[in-house]
Amino acid sequence: KTFTATLASRAQADGKLSFDDHPGKTIAALQGSALDRATLLELGTYTAGGLPLQVSDDVKNDAQLLAWLATWQPDAAPGTQRRYSNPSIGLLGRIAALALASDFGDALDHGLFPALGLRHTHVRMPASAMPDYAWGVDAQGKPARVRPDVLDAESYGVKSSAADMIRFVQANIDPAGP
Repeated sequence: KTFTATLASRAQADGKLSFDDHPGKTIAALQGSALDRATLLELGTYTAGGLPLQVSDDVKNDAQLLAWLATWQPDAAPGTQRRYSNPSIGLLGRIAALALASDFGDALDHGLFPALGLRHTHVRMPASAMPDYAWGVDAQGKPARVRPDVLDAESYGVKSSAADMIRFVQANIDPAGP
């Protein structure tokens, strides 16, 4: 989520988007929808009107995601309530990548990460890094990794080493660097 926010901030600094923009400016399918009343800043701060923690279980692809987002109805006015939401931060990441004329994985793996000197941070894990990719457990207690889903990369799909995370935190504390 912090990498998604950093990508969006970079896109804003490069003049590719504004946090005052609305989702429909970049994604035509969302123009005029209830979600289009929220700003990109509200997506990034989880105040877009009450987006849920996850997308509906029946959303399996991008077309279904856009249809779901276009028909979603808020339960609060944008900017008035905070609700932690993977679709909210995920949509911000998708919009940031589109504003940079890229997809999210490429924008980070080939843009942001190298620019920050992050050599062991990935959206798409290269085969050479798989031995270092941590396992979790599924509901049955069996080893598992994050399962692919819509907006997974943008919401929770970055994998990083401890050393790279320290470098990332340092870059945020002191952007001028050592």
